[in-house]
Amino acid sequence: MSELAVDRVVVRLDAVSDNGASIETAAGLAARWHVKLHGLFIEDEELLRLAELPFARQIGLAAGPAKAIERSGLEDELRLAARHARRLLADAATQLRIEWSFRTVRRAIGAPFDDTGAGDFIVIQADCRPFAHHVRLSSTRRGAPPDLGRPTLLLRQRAQVGKRRVIALIGSGLTRRIPNVLSAAAELAACRAETLTILCNPGDLSTGGVETWLKETTPSSVPIRVEPSPATVEALRRRIVALDCGALVFEPAALLDRIALLDVVAPWDLLLVP
Repeated sequence: MSELAVDRVVVRLDAVSDNGASIETAAGLAARWHVKLHGLFIEDEELLRLAELPFARQIGLAAGPAKAIERSGLEDELRLAARHARRLLADAATQLRIEWSFRTVRRAIGAPFDDTGAGDFIVIQADCRPFAHHVRLSSTRRGAPPDLGRPTLLLRQRAQVGKRRVIALIGSGLTRRIPNVLSAAAELAACRAETLTILCNPGDLSTGGVETWLKETTPSSVPIRVEPSPATVEALRRRIVALDCGALVFEPAALLDRIALLDVVAPWDLLLVP
């Protein structure tokens, strides 16, 4: 990558997320960038504390009485889930011939990362894994995560049939971070074999600065289109929907307020580039 330096792709895994989808995405990115793939499995500390409460019960899909949750049994299940996630990670890395590592930590699911480096690219899955064949539960992690200080891809949708589009949102005023945003958006589009549309302030578009940075920071193989960003949040949402968006790429500090409004109705993947 010409601007966004990545030394390692870190994929966060747990017992309820769709780990297979996140591992596939993370492994593909690591292979494209020729960097190490690292799996970080989170044993949910809050869930383990819940198991210690005397009134905690678990209910299965089959008919039958509710059963008490035992911490020892829950810990065994988490270890099994971690081993399964490790096997999926190892298989994906072996298939793509990339270096990999795996670690299990115990903390709250929503706790900030404290064991990743400046050169890490983070992948987080927001969809829960399926149960009862095709049924999925909604996740409480579908919103934009806090700024982690490093690029973070939040996966919020499952595989779609046909080509889709990566959309980069550029805030008002060209800042020094814009090359990173454009580079990350183009790399994601190239990895997913999708096209890239850049929505930017009309004034920035007229100066030619965006086109200049595009030539310096993005791979030539990615089809790219640049157009002015709509003035209102509702118009922006309609334009993103019309473009058949697969992923939004943006700088959180510049567009967090607008994205917070968009997020109410937006099922797209989000790539935050600090």
